[in-house]
Amino acid sequence: MTNPAHATSKPALSVEEKVELPIPAFQAWGLIQDFSRVEDWHPVVAKTRITSGTNNTPGAVRHLTFLNGGTLEEKITAYSAADMRLEYTITAGEFPVRNYSTVLSVEAISPDRSLVRWTGTFDRADGSEHPVEGRDDKAAIAASRGVYSTGLNALAILAEEIRGIEETIGFYERGGTEGKPELVAKAFDPSASMKFVREGALVDVPIAQYFAEYIESGKQQQRQLFIDAIHVRGSTASARLTIDYATHQYIDFFNLLKIDGRWLIVGKIFHKISK
Repeated sequence: MTNPAHATSKPALSVEEKVELPIPAFQAWGLIQDFSRVEDWHPVVAKTRITSGTNNTPGAVRHLTFLNGGTLEEKITAYSAADMRLEYTITAGEFPVRNYSTVLSVEAISPDRSLVRWTGTFDRADGSEHPVEGRDDKAAIAASRGVYSTGLNALAILAEEIRGIEETIGFYERGGTEGKPELVAKAFDPSASMKFVREGALVDVPIAQYFAEYIESGKQQQRQLFIDAIHVRGSTASARLTIDYATHQYIDFFNLLKIDGRWLIVGKIFHKISK
C-alpha cells in the first residue's frame, strides 16, 4: 500500500496554460507585472491589496477578493522585471490545493508579439489516500486550469483592445504631425471636447473648433509622440501621451469609449511644459 505521507511529500500535480499576444513583450509584462493590481486584467478578481511587505518584492503578501466573495492570500517568492517573471505561493484561502507554487512569465516571440505562460505545481487539498470529491486531484487541476485559462483569455482580449486604442491614437498622431485635421477627426467622437487651463482659468473647446483652430492644415510638425500608458476596463479606457517638440512638451490625457466597435476619444486634456 502506498504511504499517503510519502505520496504527497512533494507537489504531485501541475498545470500549464499559455497565450500568444499581438503586443510586444514589455507591453504584455506591463499588464501583469503589478502584484497589487490583479483586477486590472483578471476578470474574476474584484480587489487586490498588499497586506504585508513591499509590492513587487519577494516576501510581499496580497489579499485577493473575488467577485463571488471568495478570498485568497498569496506571497511572492521571486520577482524579476528584467526576466519578466513572477513566482508566488498560496498561503491561505478557499482553493482546493496544498503546497501550491506558480510562475507567471512573459517572453518575446518577435518585436510585436509575446507569449504569456502560467504554470503551477501543487497537491490536492485532501492528502488522504481516498480524497473526498471536490478536494481531489480532479478538483485541484480544474480549479487551477480555470484560473489560468480565464486570466489568459482576458489578457488576449485586453491586448486586442490596446491595439485598437493605439490605432485611434495613430490617427491623432499622424494627423497632427502632417497637418491633416480630417485625419485627427477619425480619432474623436463628434461630441468630444478639449479642456485645459490658461492663466488659472478653464478653457473648454468643442472638438470641431479644435480641428479648425488648433491644427494648421498642411503644416508639418517636427515632433515625436510617445504613448506612456493605456488603461482599459471593459468599454472604457484612458491613455497618457507625451508629445515632444524642440522647445516644449505636451502631456495629453485621453478618455476613450468603445462605440459601435471602435475606440474613440471622448475627452482630451493637456498640460504644456517648456524646456
